[in-house]
Amino acid sequence: AKLMEHEDDIFDAAKKFSVDPYLLGAIIIDEIAQFKPFEPITDPLLAYVLSVNASAGIAQVKIDTARGLIRDGYYNPDPNSPKLSPDRVGKTSRLDLYEYVRQPKHSIFFASARMRELTDKWKKFVDLGERPEIVATLYSRKERQPHGNPQPNERGLQISDEFYQLAKEWLR
Repeated sequence: AKLMEHEDDIFDAAKKFSVDPYLLGAIIIDEIAQFKPFEPITDPLLAYVLSVNASAGIAQVKIDTARGLIRDGYYNPDPNSPKLSPDRVGKTSRLDLYEYVRQPKHSIFFASARMRELTDKWKKFVDLGERPEIVATLYSRKERQPHGNPQPNERGLQISDEFYQLAKEWLR
């Protein structure tokens, strides 16, 4: 139910960034499955009080990942905000960015932009459009140097196999 209430945003984001909507849905299913009941309390505390690079929103996007996506021109949730201009976002507080990342629509768009960014960064070595298990593996990992032989992890395989099929069933 949590996934389906954001169906329109998932398809809109996938279209905007030319990514597979069902893989995006599968990644979100995985993030929902990983969700811990205390995160609604700890994530804001980490962002607000400690200025930690917390993850937030339905797609559990890290604040610094969102910052990089804005800086690199992939997605800007508020292009009219001076704080979010690509040349100034590096100085924007994590608290200010958290306010966008936690919103479901922006979380989904950041996740889709992240998938596009990964595909673009790795295209010199491998076509990630043909390797959903690699996109799913890289999505939640720390930045890796692209190379010609990426391997999926267990989580990436579960997302691309099991959760992908669920996304196809649950989304239009």
